[in-house]
Amino acid sequence: DDDFETVEVKELTGKYSVVIKKVDSSNKNQGLAGAYFTIDENSKSEKVGPTDTNGYIDVRKDITISKAGTQTVLNIKEETAPDGYKPYNGTISLTISAKESTEKYILDKENTKLTQKSADNEENTSNGEVTCDINEEKSLITITIPNEKKVFDLALRKWVTQAIVTENGQTVVTETGHKAEDDPEEVVKVDLRKSKLNDVTVKFKYSIRITNEGQIAGETTEIRDDIPQGLKFIQEDNPDWREENGQIVTDKLAGTTLKTGESAEVEIILTWINSEDNLGVLINTAEINKDHNEYGVPDRDSTPGNNVPGEDDIDDAPVMVTIKTGSEIALYIAIVLGTTMILVSGIVMIKKKVLINWE
Repeated sequence: DDDFETVEVKELTGKYSVVIKKVDSSNKNQGLAGAYFTIDENSKSEKVGPTDTNGYIDVRKDITISKAGTQTVLNIKEETAPDGYKPYNGTISLTISAKESTEKYILDKENTKLTQKSADNEENTSNGEVTCDINEEKSLITITIPNEKKVFDLALRKWVTQAIVTENGQTVVTETGHKAEDDPEEVVKVDLRKSKLNDVTVKFKYSIRITNEGQIAGETTEIRDDIPQGLKFIQEDNPDWREENGQIVTDKLAGTTLKTGESAEVEIILTWINSEDNLGVLINTAEINKDHNEYGVPDRDSTPGNNVPGEDDIDDAPVMVTIKTGSEIALYIAIVLGTTMILVSGIVMIKKKVLINWE
């Protein structure tokens, strides 16, 4: 018999896995409850979501490779992000290549690459915000995608809605016609007769509106009103407000959760302090003192309670009390042509005047 040499044919096989990890700005792993990705491979599509509590999503697990030079292309897009975060708005393409080693087929690190396209279709390879880590010992590819928090933004507007003048038991309420959108806001002017200066009661009613201009629902848990010298706070006029630690505050809107674009309002009434020395422009300011959202995201463009003019969580409303110098006439409202330059919280603003004459 002829001698035959026995040749053992050994199939080289290996496995690799692909996982997605999402991190925050400090590169800490985040939980992925609610995050789902669409994975396209060879015209087949599937939706994958969180698979454990450590913030990882298994894209492909223990895939067997048994031929050098093979490539697998995965196209990945985030459909929904965790609560409080935006979905990654670009697309990710992962090309996985295999090569032969002495005992098995392994990942070909040089030819395995990550390509991402932003929303405007600009292409970046491996150097963008999405990263790809290849662990050759574990045959594991980890795609890291940063979480971008949604925007939290509550804005405050304040304006005068009424001038309320009482004399000899008769009260006249004048509607200013002002709106939250008025910018600049007209100065409300009450013109009084000097002989009746100590006998008249002048009150101003203000509206304060909070609007959610962000993407995260939230609430204003406290609003502060800074009353200028010359006006006073009377508790009986303002059941929704209180004096606390030297501040006039209200928590009426606490518990009123505002979604994107929604608004809520609260009112306050202030009384003029009768005095011939207490005339001119009186500027009343309100600010969001405290806010809240369930994700703990800070407001994007303002800090509650810091009393910084120019932020969108603080606003003022000016009034003016003067002594009438002309002939006596009945109560009327007129818009005075021209403008009045006033200094508002360190910012010079041009505001027109609404004139209210009281005789």
